[in-house]
Amino acid sequence: MNLNSTLQSLSPELVLSLAETFIGQKEWEKARISLLTFLDGMHANWSPLSIGKDGKSSYAVWNKNEKDALCKSVQQKVQTEKVQVNYVSYSKAMYLMGQIAIEEGKLDEATNWNSRALELESDHPVLWIQKGQISKLNRRFPSAYKAYNHAINARPWQDNTTKAQAARGAGIVLAELNQPQAAIDMLQESLKLDPGNEHTMNELSGLYLERSADIPVKPSKKPF
Repeated sequence: MNLNSTLQSLSPELVLSLAETFIGQKEWEKARISLLTFLDGMHANWSPLSIGKDGKSSYAVWNKNEKDALCKSVQQKVQTEKVQVNYVSYSKAMYLMGQIAIEEGKLDEATNWNSRALELESDHPVLWIQKGQISKLNRRFPSAYKAYNHAINARPWQDNTTKAQAARGAGIVLAELNQPQAAIDMLQESLKLDPGNEHTMNELSGLYLERSADIPVKPSKKPF
């Protein structure tokens, strides 16, 4: 059975999951085919929040972390309300198409997919992180910082791991903008949100080393 036949036999949720598997394996063409097949099923008025025939609402989330953050937020406000979620997110599919384009060095195409995804889900922090990533790769550092900074508080209920990722991106861009102390402060905030993150610790270590190299060494007054 070829890929197209396989995709036609799967539910939309499984098609999206398969696309992510292909991306993890760096099989870009198979991932692209899977995502385009998934996107073919999007109706014109899709939004992350939908109302079923039974009158109950359902929210399209990207992963379990997002689901947990959303459920916790709603249940804090209304103790008796249960949150129904699904994993059929077309904004996520567009994000993944953008990530494939980034991997292939097609930044204009990545920008297009990112813009389309933001039209569907303008408050999704990972889309703003992607926007920052694309701007950083294009060396538009002020725009990149603005996008990363927006991602930190794009939603009142986003999880700390995503906030930390956004803060790390902002810190890296601040370093590119020759603001080392601001970069260190931002990366430290990222570590508070996601303690022990190896990527953030490496970025901080690099900044500390650069800073120590810039400090002039005073000659010792002690006799040899």
